[in-house]
Amino acid sequence: MRLPIIVMISLIVVGCKNSIENIDLKEDIPRLEAAYKKEKSDSLLTKLIYAYGEKVSITENKTEKIKLLKNAINMVKVPGYDEYRVVFLAELIKIDPQGNAKELLDLGKYYEDEENLNAASILYSGFKQRYPNDPRIKDINHKIFIDLSDSKLYFKNLLKDVFDEKANRGVDTEKGRAFINEVNAFALGYAGNTSVPNLLMISADVARAIGDPNTSVGQYDWVYNYYPDYSKASLALFLKGYEIDNSLKRYDDARKVYDTFLKVYPNDSLAKDVKYLIKNLGKTTDESFREMLPVEQ
Repeated sequence: MRLPIIVMISLIVVGCKNSIENIDLKEDIPRLEAAYKKEKSDSLLTKLIYAYGEKVSITENKTEKIKLLKNAINMVKVPGYDEYRVVFLAELIKIDPQGNAKELLDLGKYYEDEENLNAASILYSGFKQRYPNDPRIKDINHKIFIDLSDSKLYFKNLLKDVFDEKANRGVDTEKGRAFINEVNAFALGYAGNTSVPNLLMISADVARAIGDPNTSVGQYDWVYNYYPDYSKASLALFLKGYEIDNSLKRYDDARKVYDTFLKVYPNDSLAKDVKYLIKNLGKTTDESFREMLPVEQ
C-alpha cells in the first residue's frame, strides 16, 4: 500500500484544519453532503472527507464518533478513494473493536487487494480469534498463514530483520516499513491485546529510525488515545509532542500536546522537561543554551 493507514487520519485532520478553518462543522457537513448529491465532484468529496476527519477528531462521545465514521465509510465507497475509506475503517475498529466484524474483513480484503498478504493474514487471524463462530471464517481460513500463537516471538524475530549493519544508519528502511505495517495490522486485528501498546511504541521507534516522524507521531497517538491505562501512556504523549516539536517543527501543535500533557499528567516525572520544552519552543539549541548563561554585569 502506498501510505501506512495510521498516518492517513493525521494527514486528513492536518489538511482539513488548513482548508476548512473557521467552518461550523455541525452545519457544514449536511450542506456539503447536499451539494455533493447534486454535483458528484472530486473537490466536494475531498472537502467532505476533510470535514468528517475534523469532526471525528474533535468529537468525544463514542456513539456519535462511531456514527460519523460509518457515514464517512459509506460516503467514500467510490473508485479512487479506497485509502480514505481504509482510514475511517481503521479508526472505527480502534474505537469499537468488538462491534465491527464486517469492517475488519473489509480491511483485510483491502490489504489483500494491495498484495500486502502478511498484513491480510494477520487481520484475518484476528477476525478468527475474535469471532470464532462466524461462518465467514471458512472463506478466509486458507488466507491465514502467519502463526501468531506466540505474537511476541513473531514480532521479536521480525524486528531483528529491521536492523542491518549494511543498511544506512544500521536500519533496513523497507523492512522497517514492513514491520510497522504488520504491527498496525496486529493492533487492529487483535485490538485490546496486552502486547499491542508495547508493539506500537516499538514501531514508533522504528519509524523514527527510518526518518518517518509522521508515522511515529501516529503510533504514539494510537497508544495514548486507545491504551490510557498502559504504563507508558504518558511517555507516548510526551514523545508525540517531542516529535511534532523537533522533527516536524509544528510548534503550535507541539504546544497543544505539551499543554495536554501537563493537564493530564501534572505530577509525572517528565512534567519538568515538558515545561522546559514549552519555554524553548522554536529556539535552536544555541539559543536555549545562551539563555541559560548568567547575564554579564
